[in-house]
Amino acid sequence: MALLEIHYPAGVATGEHVPTHESVLYVVSGRVESRVGDRVCVLGPGDACRHPAGVPHSVAALEESRIVEVKSPLPDLDSVFGDGR
Repeated sequence: MALLEIHYPAGVATGEHVPTHESVLYVVSGRVESRVGDRVCVLGPGDACRHPAGVPHSVAALEESRIVEVKSPLPDLDSVFGDGR
């Protein structure tokens, strides 16, 4: 698995994708919109959500945000972040 702390500037979004791994997202600061399938949730500090494997999802920063995300099993991080980690 991977444990990541991610900073999202306001307005940045992941785009919808369908991963082969599961992830749990925890908001440390800011506000993000999480879309999982047809469900849309706005999350703030202390909120968490689950992104199941095989289900389309996306994350968008509504304001500058910091999240902690756990991905399991360990995905190919180059495919998650590209070469610019």
